[in-house]
Amino acid sequence: MSQSQKENLPARRPASQGGRPAAKKPMSKRPRANTGCLSGLLYFLFVVGISALLTGFGWLSANEVLGLSKPEGVVTITVKAPVTIGEVADDLKEKGVIQYTWLFTLYAGVTDAEADIKPGTYEIRTNFDYMAIVHAMDGRSDDRVVVKVVIPEGYTMQEIFAVLEENKVSTAAKLWETARSHTFPFDFLEGLPEADDRLEGYLFPDTYEFYVNENPVDVLSKMLMNFDRKFTDDMREYLDGTDYTMREIVIIASMIEKEAAGADDAPLISSVILNRLRSDRFPCLQIDATILYVLPEHKTQLTQEDLRVDSPYNTYIYPGLPPGPIASPGKSSLMAALEPEDTDYYYYAVNKDGVHQFSRTKAEHDQIVEEAKRAGRQG
Repeated sequence: MSQSQKENLPARRPASQGGRPAAKKPMSKRPRANTGCLSGLLYFLFVVGISALLTGFGWLSANEVLGLSKPEGVVTITVKAPVTIGEVADDLKEKGVIQYTWLFTLYAGVTDAEADIKPGTYEIRTNFDYMAIVHAMDGRSDDRVVVKVVIPEGYTMQEIFAVLEENKVSTAAKLWETARSHTFPFDFLEGLPEADDRLEGYLFPDTYEFYVNENPVDVLSKMLMNFDRKFTDDMREYLDGTDYTMREIVIIASMIEKEAAGADDAPLISSVILNRLRSDRFPCLQIDATILYVLPEHKTQLTQEDLRVDSPYNTYIYPGLPPGPIASPGKSSLMAALEPEDTDYYYYAVNKDGVHQFSRTKAEHDQIVEEAKRAGRQG
């Protein structure tokens, strides 16, 4: 074989020891190409799902806070003192104003709503947004429930507080406590000792508008302010021309209010009271209404036993004025106390015709009483 032919032959593979051919090395396997695509797809779907969930939750939360798509209606919400956002949120959810108490609580914490919400009773629309809900309960809003209350002339504190409680303005217990201990900035109350009946006579009878569950200080202040306004400067000038203090005039006016059958009677009954106060012959006023004031039960006629009850309000046995007013007098009774008729009467009684008749002597008085009894009238 020529040298050129040898060069053209394929090269031989080297033999292993022992003359056997070398073994082939196994080839490593490559990862499948579609595994990475599947993982990426699942991750993408997961991200999209979470985003959709968060977007939906965010929309629901925004919908709740902004009051969107809420049904229309009006509910009554009562906020008690001290204000607790948790209790307010529970009440709002129970009445259908909000759906998520935790979200309202979070909003209240961020906006410091607890400082704005005041105790009271409010009428709130169910489609209010969170800001409007808080504003509706700020104590000054038009959403507070208002009640009109009539306090008749001649009502006592006990009767007035019962009416206020019946109309849900406040509880009688809170009113009594406030009346006894709170310091009200009115000159006609200066120097009065702390007592349950301290405001008796000064809660002016009138028609009022109060909030339901109003602060008892505000309730009583409104009535006292009305008294201060109704006792005019002209009346104060009359007072300066008398021998009596403001409190004494209120005490006299309260007795007139309970004893008089009407405005026409008032100046005449006032004259009897003042004539007796100025006379040495009649140390005791003998006003039935003052005894009725301290009796535990309501009566229309006093017994002999009642006339002997040991109380400084018993003007049959204790001389002079009772220690305090026995009711809230109206303006006509106050004026009658300041401007009595000029008479020499010392007695009055309901006559046989059912009207008050006035007399100068006990003999005249006893005759009027006897005739009234025969006619079935009370003397």
